[in-house]
Amino acid sequence: MKPLLRPELKELLGKPTWPAISLFMPTQRTGDTVQGPIRLDNLHKKAEGRLVELGMRAPDAKKLLSPVHDLLLDALFWRNQGNGLALFLSPGVFRYYRGPYTLEEAVYIGDQFLTMPLLELFFGDRMFYIMALSQKSVRVFQATRDGFRTIDPPGMPHNMDEALKLEFPGKQFSSHSVPGTSGRIANAVFSGSGGDISYSEEDLKLFLKMVNRGLHEAFKEESAPLILASVEYLQPLYQQVNTYNHLLPVGLHGNADADQLTDEDLHRLALPVAQRYFESEKVKVLKLYSQLAGVNQATSDLKKVVLAAGDGIIWILFVAPEAKRWGVVDLDQRRVTLHDKPEAGDQELLEFITGRTLLTGGTVYTLEADKLPDGSPASAILRYASPTLFPPEQGVTAGERTVSP
Repeated sequence: MKPLLRPELKELLGKPTWPAISLFMPTQRTGDTVQGPIRLDNLHKKAEGRLVELGMRAPDAKKLLSPVHDLLLDALFWRNQGNGLALFLSPGVFRYYRGPYTLEEAVYIGDQFLTMPLLELFFGDRMFYIMALSQKSVRVFQATRDGFRTIDPPGMPHNMDEALKLEFPGKQFSSHSVPGTSGRIANAVFSGSGGDISYSEEDLKLFLKMVNRGLHEAFKEESAPLILASVEYLQPLYQQVNTYNHLLPVGLHGNADADQLTDEDLHRLALPVAQRYFESEKVKVLKLYSQLAGVNQATSDLKKVVLAAGDGIIWILFVAPEAKRWGVVDLDQRRVTLHDKPEAGDQELLEFITGRTLLTGGTVYTLEADKLPDGSPASAILRYASPTLFPPEQGVTAGERTVSP
């Protein structure tokens, strides 16, 4: 199953045909073939009942939800879970995603899928990737502080033997390698049916390039940090071929073979590295906010933040994770109406802002309410000073000060 990455998020945030059904539930990583199906069956029945209450014929509701019902009896599906499960259905659409953190039980039916419980995956201070790299195995994980899930990027070799077989089809290889001196790797000798072939450091780099190619293709729209775990001599070699812009310069050093370092060990060791990175980034961007607020390239005015999100010009967004704000957004008329309580036709504005920011390549950071700039539930650094948000008579015009993400 594909991981939830930005391209899939963009599709979920589109406009499916009503009804758009979103189901969320916690799961167990070790697999649960008893409680998991029972929990999902309860959500299935709730969704079916609500569809009937909303005017859908019972047979039509049952047919629409049949893909969920089919999962109840799929034992293999329940043996391979993460910490949370999200399912999305609408006419002609059925997708499910296993998450690296716990999701609370919920059923939502509306004109659009409810994605807010999953947006945390794309926050600049929540999600990160881990790649455990050795000649014997390549493992990739999507992780948060609460958990992780395995990712298998298409086209990425799972080990060096597999990569070499792809490069030299027809040969049967078995390999061993001997660490070199001074941080280098000595020639690895592979015995194959066509005779002995000696592979040098350049051949190792070929393997690393193939790993990078698979990673780059899968993560080309991602911006979460990647932590590399490997023996020390592989770290600079991979850095040389890497094209993922968010690989951290300092990784985890040690034997990353699966039989030496478990998935749980990797997550435990990588978590402090990720947290230090997130905290340092927050300090930098908060300082930048203070600098740019004085030249109308940052704002904590909620209406302006909403309009900036609609314009797709938010570079960095700060939000309070538990805050809620309701209102009506009319981007054509450049008007935002705020309400103290949700009213008919309202939408949750912080979800609107967060979703639009992520869809347009912005970064989202969460802060406690008392630490947000100016006490606003949402504050933003803009890609440039917009004259539509800040008319010229109020300050600088677009183009006088810009900062590239």
